Amino acid sequence: MKVLLSLFLTGCISFGGPPNATADEEEAALRKKLQEAIEEFRDHTKGKSDICPVHKIKMPVKDVPMQFGLLATSIPEFRKLKAAEFPFSEEFIAGGCVVTDDSLFPKTGKVFVCPQCVAGEARLRLPPSAHDSKTRIA
Repeated sequence: MKVLLSLFLTGCISFGGPPNATADEEEAALRKKLQEAIEEFRDHTKGKSDICPVHKIKMPVKDVPMQFGLLATSIPEFRKLKAAEFPFSEEFIAGGCVVTDDSLFPKTGKVFVCPQCVAGEARLRLPPSAHDSKTRIA
C-alpha cells in the first residue's frame, strides 16, 4: 500500500501542478488529488448498484473497518465461489498487504452488504455436520 501511495505521490509531484505553479500551489494540488484518491478507495458504493446481483434484494450501506495483511479470501477457489454465490458478504475493506497505522489512511469505509450473502458465506464456513442439522442461520 505504501509503495502504491509512493508511486502515486511521485507521479503527482512530477506532473501534478501547472508549469509555473509555486511549491505551495503544487502541494495544495497534490493534497487534493491524494484526498480524492483516498475517498474513492474508502467508498465502495459510489456509482454502484445497491441491488445484490445474486439475491435481487436492496442492500444497506454499512460502515466497515479496513483490514490489512494477507486475507483468507486470497485463495483463488474461494474467491471464485464467493463472487458467484455471495459477492456482497464482505464486512470489511481489504486495505492491502502492508499493515499501517499511518493517520493518512482511513480506518473505515463504506460498502454494500447483502444479508443473504452474509448468511450464505456463514453456512459455507460451518463444519459439514452442522449442515445436516435443522439449525438455520438468519
